[in-house]
Amino acid sequence: MALTPMRAAIARHMARAKQTVPHFYVSAEIDMEAVTAAASAAGAGMSAALIRATALTLVDEPGFNAHWTDEGPELREDVNVGVAIAVPGGLMAPAILGCDRLSTLEIGTALRELAERTRAGRAKGSELTGATFTLSNLGGHAVSSFSAIVNPPQVAILATGRSTLRPAVVDGEVVPRRMMTATLSVDHRALDGADAGRFLDRFKALMEAPGWLT
Repeated sequence: MALTPMRAAIARHMARAKQTVPHFYVSAEIDMEAVTAAASAAGAGMSAALIRATALTLVDEPGFNAHWTDEGPELREDVNVGVAIAVPGGLMAPAILGCDRLSTLEIGTALRELAERTRAGRAKGSELTGATFTLSNLGGHAVSSFSAIVNPPQVAILATGRSTLRPAVVDGEVVPRRMMTATLSVDHRALDGADAGRFLDRFKALMEAPGWLT
């Protein structure tokens, strides 16, 4: 298999990221029953719901909406969530700009348009370079969980797998519930474990009580 220019660029960037960014990882199990029902009722896709919940979490936890610089973490004013999109020859993570100001349905429309333009090579420069945080969602595949590599200069990335029926304790009873594992990869230079815990606490709370979705 020949090494394409895109694959070579990705290889260099990811190797540099893994070698220079001190990663740590935290995971949470999220009950997806409520958000699945709410998204279906609203006519929204789960990818859009995940992006919206991520954006709202970043508003509440602004330390994660940052870039690492020589002077330390620099908080970003806009919330631009990058989304991993498979393209011929590799992977790109353009951003939905200002997505904290968009509804879930608006994010769904923006995501479809962004994916089409990215695969056609027509993504805007601001979308390709403006991400302040990245969500990598493999929920469309048979992936239960995974850890992603932080994409510098961002300071964290959230990886979500497929929601599946698993045994869960609800009101003291073991019942089947649709669950999803979310794993946060974090640059330890910028943030600590307690910060990561708060991020996942907030993201989990939003996903499990999705009154914000409609």
